[in-house]
Amino acid sequence: MNVEIKGIARTITDVLSKTSNNKTTRFQSLIVTIPGWTDSFGEKKGKDEDWEVQLINESIEKHNLAAKNLTGQKVIVKAWLNSRTYQANGEEKFMLQLNFASVEIFKPKE
Repeated sequence: MNVEIKGIARTITDVLSKTSNNKTTRFQSLIVTIPGWTDSFGEKKGKDEDWEVQLINESIEKHNLAAKNLTGQKVIVKAWLNSRTYQANGEEKFMLQLNFASVEIFKPKE
């Protein structure tokens, strides 16, 4: 499923590597904060939400987020939302994951 997240780029993580079954996978995350809602008086009522959007392997070099100076910028992130099931302690568990597709810095219409 394709999703669009509009928020503020909080951080871009360092690239991490995980090895499983002799296969290494590299990960990097873009953390986007969606500010909590405010009422008609401008008072903040909702809490902020932080979303982790992952880049995996070749996508890290392809998009080169570290060079884009995104931190603190208003951004529009497009991503794929995936759901997986797995077993833990004999129970079926569910995991959601956001995989990066693209990012653009928000520019208000003039």
